[in-house]
Amino acid sequence: MSTHTNFHIERGWHDGKRYRTVIFRHLHEIMFDTGQSGGTIDQDSMITVVLPPIIAESLRRGFLKPLSSGILGELTQPTARALYRLLDGHRHTLNAPSERLQDFKVGLLEWGRKARILNLSPDKIRRVLDPAHDELLRAHYLASVTYHGRGQNQSVHYVFEREVVALDPLLLSRLTGRGIVPKVAKGLMESLGVDTVRERLDEVEQLIAGKKVPGPGFFVSFIRSPDDYRPPPARQQVAVRTQVAAPPRLLQAEADPDQAARERFASLSAIERAQETVRSLRVVYGNRLDAGEYRKLGDVLEVEALDATLLRAEAARALTMGTCDNQVALLRVQLATFS
Repeated sequence: MSTHTNFHIERGWHDGKRYRTVIFRHLHEIMFDTGQSGGTIDQDSMITVVLPPIIAESLRRGFLKPLSSGILGELTQPTARALYRLLDGHRHTLNAPSERLQDFKVGLLEWGRKARILNLSPDKIRRVLDPAHDELLRAHYLASVTYHGRGQNQSVHYVFEREVVALDPLLLSRLTGRGIVPKVAKGLMESLGVDTVRERLDEVEQLIAGKKVPGPGFFVSFIRSPDDYRPPPARQQVAVRTQVAAPPRLLQAEADPDQAARERFASLSAIERAQETVRSLRVVYGNRLDAGEYRKLGDVLEVEALDATLLRAEAARALTMGTCDNQVALLRVQLATFS
């Protein structure tokens, strides 16, 4: 299975600030339940897929390159389809992944290496690329392709067709009313679609109703990755109809103090849980986080954008295993997604 295949990216994974070397699998964990031992998946089974942290964080940061199925459907040559993927990947800037470049210029030899063309003589590169260029021009993905220079100093200049997306002015007003700058708001509608953005904005506004209003970064993050903030679906319990004789009670079970603590914590309001969580994390992490970061953590927890129970459990585990520095670094990355 592909879950057991390791991917190694040498100094090529960008985390928003620096390039990193990473080794990971596409899937971290797959779980499912069955009705009986040795059984197969049935209609009541829950399948849980857990992504590796490196991929999950990349998705939260918006490092996505959505491809148009319409354009792919118009391309018949494998070279054209491969070049479309390569070009679309270079349209996204690392510092602003929601924005798309309208033109792109690159050295011909460098481009030939990126396109995995074996013969890197300039004439051969152009002969391989030109048929693909023709298809991308006919599909209206490219507006023009021009070569500049001579010999090995040649470069190729791509100009992309402007994508016409009917933006909803009312939705744009709602987004900017939440503090999202117009350029980012338009980028969300263009990349995700007006209907999707409207539905997710409605959902997040219901989520924060009656709570402290978060900053624009939270709204953008939710619209891009709503599943990060939705509660996990409840498992459906299958009723057991057969009667099983209860074993004789020899000893009275003692109360579980941890269970009582969990129930008390769950009964608190979101604000109270946030305050208690910040206090607990201060004890564990101390001055590894500054006052502003603890204050920001409290704000995020008050709107339940992060799971307070999970943060407390991670802090306890980090304290036990001596990995507080690593856990603080991960927490700081999570906080960075909220502005």
